[in-house]
Order: sequence, then C-alpha cells, then structure tokens
Amino acid sequence: KRWPFLEAGSFRYAYFSTEGGALHCRKIASGLAKWLRANGANVYENSKVVEVDAEAGHIVLESGETMQADRIVVAAGAWVLKLFPELDGELKTYRTALAYVEPPADLKAAWQAAPVVLDVGGAIDGYVIPPSGGAGMKFGSGLHRVPTSDADWNRQPVAGEGEAIRNLFSPPIARIAEYRVTEVVTCAYT
Repeated sequence: KRWPFLEAGSFRYAYFSTEGGALHCRKIASGLAKWLRANGANVYENSKVVEVDAEAGHIVLESGETMQADRIVVAAGAWVLKLFPELDGELKTYRTALAYVEPPADLKAAWQAAPVVLDVGGAIDGYVIPPSGGAGMKFGSGLHRVPTSDADWNRQPVAGEGEAIRNLFSPPIARIAEYRVTEVVTCAYT
C-alpha cells in the first residue's frame, strides 16, 4: 500500500532507510567548481586535455595550448584511459544508457514520495531514481552496459533502447508498459 508501484508477491523483502537519496552530478560538479574558484583555484571548464605529464605538472589542451601547475586534478571519467592508457587492465570503460520515464498519473504522487531504489533485485542489476532535484524519474540497469575501448563510441540512443531498459523492471515494478519513455541518455563510465 505504501508503494503501489511495486508488484505484490514479486519480491521477498525490501529494506527502507530515510537517509540518503539521489546524487545529482551536475549540481555536484557546478558546486565543486564554485567552491574551487572561491578557494583560489583556476578552473578551466570545457577544456579538453589531450596530454598529461603528472610528474612535471604539465598539460596540453586540444587547442595546442600548454599549462603548467603545482597540482593537476584529472576528472576525465570514462575518458581517463585516453590520458593514462597504462591504467587499461585496472580500469574498463563501458557504454550504457538510462531511460527517463513518466509514470502513470495515478502513481505519480507515490513516486514523488518514494526513496531511491538501489537494486530492484534478481538478475536485473537495476536501480530506479524517483523524480528529485528537478530531474525526471529514471531507470538504469547493469544488464544494458557494453564494454568499449572508446568512451565516445555509440553515444546516440537507438530506437527502442529506452523501452528495452524500462521493460527489464517488470517485475517488481507493476504496470511497466504504462511508464512512458520521455528521454534516453547514453553514458560512458569506468
């Protein structure tokens, strides 16, 4: 009754905690950039680095410009192997996607009050993030990831990809076909 979007009898147990919640990466990144600037750091957003000499504190930008620094913080995400190929073997890059969905009208209020679902159980390796922080509701699944050697590979969603991701969640999510896919976002991560 508390969460009518769950299909009764499709799971054995659930754990609920009032602590925690969704992390919103754009808000975190912009907040970090603001904090760094306020504390005297030079932040160069949207500056693609193509070479790093960590020992010498030297970088080369895609434009050919070079920079020297006392310290370099690399926040390259899935592109880190392009800068440090020697980490291949320790780190692997994956392409995945997540589906933003609009829940059925009669379940919207329940989802607004719902916690993040870290793992829906079973073989799905899936998570659900209810609408929060101005972002829509999303489904993501580890079953949908594909290993790649290039973080820029296959970054456009393909037809039906959002529905394929969404459909992995039934059960335990009831009435899954009624969740309208509004957007599909691809991601690359290590």
